[in-house]
Amino acid sequence: PLTVSADLVITEAMPNSRHINSSIDGDWWELTNNGATAMSIGGYSWDDSSNLPGSHTFPAYNITAGESVIILDEPSAASIAPFRAAWGLPSTVKIFTEADFGSFSGLGGSGDTVNFYLPGGGLADSLTFSVATPGSSFADFSNGSPVPGNVSEEGLYGADKSNQSPSDIGSPGAAAAVPGAVAP
Repeated sequence: PLTVSADLVITEAMPNSRHINSSIDGDWWELTNNGATAMSIGGYSWDDSSNLPGSHTFPAYNITAGESVIILDEPSAASIAPFRAAWGLPSTVKIFTEADFGSFSGLGGSGDTVNFYLPGGGLADSLTFSVATPGSSFADFSNGSPVPGNVSEEGLYGADKSNQSPSDIGSPGAAAAVPGAVAP
């Protein structure tokens, strides 16, 4: 099970959105299947640095190979359409909200961790981040290694600005591909 679950990685976290005057100002994080086959994430769980497996358990969902899903700190599915619009996301990007988990306490803008757990409770992956720059996500490549600088920058590795004002910078729904070797 560990080799299969190693294909599931946390690839981005937005702990301090600048969308403060909208209904989509909640924190969010991204989970990516970088494996070659689809996997069911039903029974996997996550938490926000409490180190408590089972805090928020995923419902049944098959995450396809290469797919990234979003876990959004908004109370209901009513926030999904505005979030999609802000980021220009197609309807094919799966977005989970608080309604799918029962709660979401936020990621904390002053440094935190998102932990992703196997159904039996073992740690599958985690993303620890430092003090957040408002409006910039912490990003990893699809293999789980951090992008240079650890923070999303507009125009680099697929990151772009949202269309809200003030805007956020990130790439929700699309993990940054690992770049190839760069010639000097």
